Amino acid sequence: MSAPSLTKLLQNENPPNVALSKAAELSPIFLKNCNNVVDKICEHIEENFPSSVGTIKNFIQGGSLGNGTAVYGRDDVDSVIVVCFDYGTTDIKELVKKHKAKSRKIMDTIEERLVNMVSFDLEVDEVTDSGISCTVTIPSGPLDVSVFVMATFYADVTKAEKRNAIYAQLRGASAEDSEMLSSALSQLQVDFIRSKSQQVKCLMKLVKFWAQKGFAEKDEQNLPSPYLLELVTIFCWQHASSPETFKFSHAFRTVLLTLRDHKSLKAVWDDNYSWEKAQETAHLERNPIVMDPANPTVNLCRDCNAWDEVARGADQTLKTPLLRDISSPKSVWS
Repeated sequence: MSAPSLTKLLQNENPPNVALSKAAELSPIFLKNCNNVVDKICEHIEENFPSSVGTIKNFIQGGSLGNGTAVYGRDDVDSVIVVCFDYGTTDIKELVKKHKAKSRKIMDTIEERLVNMVSFDLEVDEVTDSGISCTVTIPSGPLDVSVFVMATFYADVTKAEKRNAIYAQLRGASAEDSEMLSSALSQLQVDFIRSKSQQVKCLMKLVKFWAQKGFAEKDEQNLPSPYLLELVTIFCWQHASSPETFKFSHAFRTVLLTLRDHKSLKAVWDDNYSWEKAQETAHLERNPIVMDPANPTVNLCRDCNAWDEVARGADQTLKTPLLRDISSPKSVWS
C-alpha cells in the first residue's frame, strides 16, 4: 500500500467527492489488526495485575485509533491507552491522593509487562513521568503503530457531578496533579470525536493528512496537534449547520480558511461544562482559542507556535485548482 497523493487531488479542479473523502484512508484490514494489537496490550497489562499494586477498573483507548481517525502519514497511527484504577472511593481529592501514592509502582509494573510482551514486536521507546511510549510493528503493515500508555484514577465522568468536581480541582492544580486529573477526563475526548459521523471523520483525516504532507518537522516548532485539527474541523462543520452530507472540496476549503484566518478563531463547546466555566480560561487567552471540550482549563492552541506557517500553507493550498474557484460562503458545503 503506497501513500496516496494529495498533490494530484489538489491539481484536479473537480475530483469525485469520494476521491477526497478517501484520500487519507488506511486499509480496514490494517486498522483491524492495529486495534487487535491494542486490545491484546490491554489484556496483557490487566492479566493477573498484582492487587498489592492496584486494581484496574477499565481502559480508555484514545488516540487516532481509538477515535477512528487514523490517517496514512507520520505519527498518526497512534493509540493512547489510559489505565484507570479503582481506589474504593468517589471523592476526587482522595482519588488524587491515593493515585499519587501508588503511581510510581503502577507505572513500573506496567513497564515490566510491556517489556515482557512476546506475542508481537513491541519496543519500549521512552519512559517518563507522564507515561510509556512504545512502537509496535504490525506484520505486513505499511506503518508502525505508536502506543502511549498512562495511568490515572477511575471516575465516572459521564456524571456532571464528577466532572465538575474534577474541574474544581484543576483550577490552580500543580502540573503533576493537572496531568492526572486531565487524563481522568480522557473518555470525554474520545466520545466527542467518536460520536461524529463517518463523513465528518473522513474530513478530519483529510485535514490531518494535509498538515502532515504540507509541513516538515522542525526543531522547536510545534504544529497544531492532530486532536486540535480534529476539533477545528468539527467547529467548521457545526458552523455549517452540521450537514449530514457535503462536498468535500467546499468543506476542506472552509477548514483551510479558518486556519488561515486563525486570529479570529474561537471555538468553545458546552457539551460537558458551561460556557461560563470555559470563559474563566478563554477570557485570559489570545486568539486562536480552541477549548478542549473535555477540559475547560485548556486552550489547545496554546501549544502551537507555528500559526503563521500554518496560515501560509493554508493560503497556498487555497490557490490550487481544486479550491481557487469556489466562491460560496464558508457555511455552504453543498
